[in-house]
Amino acid sequence: MNIEKKKTNINNAPRWFKALMLLSVFVGAVLINTEIDADMFFMLPTGKYILENGFPVTDFLSMHSSMDIIVQQWLSDIIFYGIYKILGEVGLIALVFICFAAYSVLIFKLCRLISSNFFISFIAVFISNFYVANLFMQTRPQIFTYIIIICELLALEYYIKTKKAAYLAVLPVLSVLLVNLHCSMWLMLLVFMLPYIVQAIPIKIGKIKQEPCCKLWHLLITAIAVVLCGLINPYGIKAELYLFSSYGYEEINSLIGEMQPTNLTEPYGIIFFALIGLVVILCIAYKKGSFQTHHALLILGTLVLALSSYKGIAYFFIGAVPSITYYFKDKQFMIESSNKPQSLKDKKKRTALIGSFCALLCVLAVTVVSTQGGSEKQAEPTTIPEMAQGFMEYLEKEEKENMVLYAGFNTGAYLEFNGYKPYLDARAELFLKDNNHEFDYFSEYCSLVNGSVYYKDFLDKYGFTHLVVEGKEAYLLNSLQHDSDYELIYSDEYYSLFEKVQ
Repeated sequence: MNIEKKKTNINNAPRWFKALMLLSVFVGAVLINTEIDADMFFMLPTGKYILENGFPVTDFLSMHSSMDIIVQQWLSDIIFYGIYKILGEVGLIALVFICFAAYSVLIFKLCRLISSNFFISFIAVFISNFYVANLFMQTRPQIFTYIIIICELLALEYYIKTKKAAYLAVLPVLSVLLVNLHCSMWLMLLVFMLPYIVQAIPIKIGKIKQEPCCKLWHLLITAIAVVLCGLINPYGIKAELYLFSSYGYEEINSLIGEMQPTNLTEPYGIIFFALIGLVVILCIAYKKGSFQTHHALLILGTLVLALSSYKGIAYFFIGAVPSITYYFKDKQFMIESSNKPQSLKDKKKRTALIGSFCALLCVLAVTVVSTQGGSEKQAEPTTIPEMAQGFMEYLEKEEKENMVLYAGFNTGAYLEFNGYKPYLDARAELFLKDNNHEFDYFSEYCSLVNGSVYYKDFLDKYGFTHLVVEGKEAYLLNSLQHDSDYELIYSDEYYSLFEKVQ
């Protein structure tokens, strides 16, 4: 029997086929890093401290107990600590997988809302998810920030599409959440509103006329509400302005990899620029598309963020990728289908196919999470706890109470997690005088590392009894090795532990 074939728009494909495609966007989860991020070592004790003692205003982790602090991710710290206390590291990794699933669903919904094109939205999310999963889905507060920003864009797009101001009511709620979960990124709520505000302004320059996409006063009132609701946090306006006193410092940017500009010397930079080039080529080839003003501004603005720092790439995928789908919203893709009536056997096969795919994804997720919790350690140490195991055995023999401990940016938080109070940790911005109102410890640390201050003056200033020196702190390491006042009691390729001679 000849079965008549016909071409069908893939956007009108059967629901089971669409469901299978949507499930495939979660495949990017295989690239999620299943190691605990090093920042967790100061976030977990912070969460515990807040639950037991309330919100701190001076430091309780480092040796600088009199410096002022703002815990910029206090709610995230409590969430992480609560999960860790009950489920351990496996629970933290499971949370990342859950947030990635929520991110995938929401970003696909945003693409669909903007373009109304199922296949274009699927392709955009499928490709970008691999990049996002690999580089940005980690045990850090940013996993909450991404979801909040996407929800903001969804609310704004729904408002423009329906003209119902009720959708804007969610933005003040998001403001309260973000300022408490990750206040250094709170300002991004206002930044992502700007393109919509611009398009809401009636502009007429010669023959160029812009019809407002919505009522400007609705957006301005919402922006004011976002600012006012952002004050609902333990640190008030200081939390809202935290970004201004924490970013833009050259010493921090040079030391922290994610603050460096995106370039072609790293794999992630090569891939990013390749994706940008591909999009440009596709836009030139298609020619029929167009952009709304706020979509064009979202693309350009987030591109600037992505080029200025590696961490900004995530916001490009959140703001620009959905906006790019609008350009291809009218592009049609056809597939061949059959007019043969669906039999019960065909339906069972289809259900089995979808069920098998779902089961495969579940097994994959469980396997990855279980591997994190129960696999044997690799032959070569890859995490700070593994690399620090050697010197920690010696350090634990000493009394913590009388110890004055030096540790730098990368190692300090792990020592704090184990109950020590080191000189410095990875909360770089808190050690700036603009934030702690006491002394610029971070600049002092950088000067020590690069050898621009005499190490002996630094040691005498604090009277260190023990020093944990990283292998790359060459100046301090070499100086201590030739100093008769300090004895080397442990050394490997990663760390050296010195003790002051009594």
